[in-house]
Amino acid sequence: MATQAPNGPIHLITSMTHPSQKLEMNEAWILSDLPDVDTAGAALTGPAIRGEQRYPRGATRATWSARRTANGRYLLDGTERWFYPGGARHYQVTYRQGKKVGLERYWASDGTLVWEWERKADGYGLWTQYWPDGGRKHRSEWRDTVCHGQATAWTPSGEIAGEWRFNEGDLVRP
Repeated sequence: MATQAPNGPIHLITSMTHPSQKLEMNEAWILSDLPDVDTAGAALTGPAIRGEQRYPRGATRATWSARRTANGRYLLDGTERWFYPGGARHYQVTYRQGKKVGLERYWASDGTLVWEWERKADGYGLWTQYWPDGGRKHRSEWRDTVCHGQATAWTPSGEIAGEWRFNEGDLVRP
């Protein structure tokens, strides 16, 4: 769900995570006349910049690394990790020059895997969501930012509940 506040910020609430996440952004990037930023050819300079966030009692909440480009941009570069207050894994993703690469995973506080993305260098990705017992719940194939290919849903007992095909984000009707 998304809504725009009277003072301008856009508030977005996710429903695919538990707990749901709230994001806030402005529309400057939508209205900007500047060309899209291409990070693929960005020359990273200098040493890695390590980042860390802690809970009030001192436990590590998140760690990440980034580097600056020649023009001063700050790009995530390396593994970003988030932890629950007790130290259990919460979220992990790897960035290369500001882009997500490889595996991205999100865990529940009890340690069970909730979902994972597997990203390939060519833009192909596989998004899998899991039932609390670890069985597959949904799996879909993606190309860049759109569903492209097979999508499957399973019941909690492991039976296929539905199968669909997508072409560049559009559902292919039989």
